[in-house]
Amino acid sequence: MHGYKKKFSCIMVWAALMLSAPPISASVEFPQLQTNQAYVDQLLLPKTLGVKNVSSVLSFILNRLPDEVLVYPTENYYYFNFLHNGLKYAGNLRLDASDRDAGKIHLAYFVADTEWSDISSGKSVTLSLTQGVKVDRIDPLKYRVSFRGRQVVFKLNDLSHIKPPAEMIAKGEVYIGPIFDESAIQFFLIYNKPVKKFHYILNRVEKFPDILNPDKMRSRIHISQRTGFVFYQDHLKDRLILIGVYQRNAVANNYFDGPFDQLPDNFIKGDMLKKAFIDQNPARAGTIDRFGNAPDGNSRISISPYFHYLTIDELYGFDECAQKNKDLPQKYYACFDAQKLGIE
Repeated sequence: MHGYKKKFSCIMVWAALMLSAPPISASVEFPQLQTNQAYVDQLLLPKTLGVKNVSSVLSFILNRLPDEVLVYPTENYYYFNFLHNGLKYAGNLRLDASDRDAGKIHLAYFVADTEWSDISSGKSVTLSLTQGVKVDRIDPLKYRVSFRGRQVVFKLNDLSHIKPPAEMIAKGEVYIGPIFDESAIQFFLIYNKPVKKFHYILNRVEKFPDILNPDKMRSRIHISQRTGFVFYQDHLKDRLILIGVYQRNAVANNYFDGPFDQLPDNFIKGDMLKKAFIDQNPARAGTIDRFGNAPDGNSRISISPYFHYLTIDELYGFDECAQKNKDLPQKYYACFDAQKLGIE
């Protein structure tokens, strides 16, 4: 009898909770559950993919994508990974702003980097009609890729409406464009003409899918819980400047390796970025295109004023310089460059 009463009591409590709880909307989406079982199952399945054959890998990728996908990162990389014969492969399909309208798409894939192994095995190719790959522009930010009877539409992330609040821009700064990093963190790319330095400013206008924790010793330094990105609370403007990226993420070349490879290519007006690069270093005149690419297309100027840190105290030099120069704006903003501080 006692067990029956206990069970009945539990049912009544459950019913009360259900009646008092708000109804679950059909539009509510729960997180995707990921299990170790699914991971192990993928590793144990017999694999027949010919990873040395680019055509086979491209066909494999396109046939496992939905008919339409959204490319979030602003350098137009569509990242993917898969498990094959006990190894994790990582890679991307890229609709580069410089040649996608010429019918080209770039495919790269490789054995994913680890700290304990330096295996370098993979492919990096440019594909076009010559290889049987057709790239059609549907709209300025929408492209159809066709190969072996399969078609996938790639929608590039439209951030044309994204602008920093006017009060966020300091005197002498130029707004280059919006950045959507593969980590899902968004930035405003700023060029500070008086000090000839670039800054990545955290975009807090849009959703920030992370949590910031202030450093216990230096309250103006804030550490992102998920990504490991570290920001500095500007003394002169209500904004956060990126000052640090966790070194092991940079070495692993993962989603948290920093925004240096996600410049706002689709939203750069004319030669704005090129002029900033040349203003920073006049010797670059005549050697780069509007994106900062070398003539052969094999290299690009990297914008990485932040420091690759292992421990937070390595970033204290930013705070010491900023505190010392907060009444001198030009010297102050020069503080936010790791190379200038001599800590790189």
